[in-house]
Amino acid sequence: MDDNRSIKKILELIEKYSEVKNINENTEIITSNIIDSFAIIQLIFDLENIFQIKIEAQELNIENFKNARTIYEFIKKFPKYD
Repeated sequence: MDDNRSIKKILELIEKYSEVKNINENTEIITSNIIDSFAIIQLIFDLENIFQIKIEAQELNIENFKNARTIYEFIKKFPKYD
């Protein structure tokens, strides 16, 4: 999956778990309360399935999940990232 498609997919997932629509790749999703803690867990499961990665508990920090761009940059670090 190329960069743009990956970011678009991440944005779709964020919007799936949020009542806020039309967010962009730089919209802060946690500090802006766009998604709640339960939605973050659902988002992580979806990311693992779609991108075929395994996210460890110690990797769950706000820096990796600030917005769609940081999520994408985080995912790109995984060896199984496609």
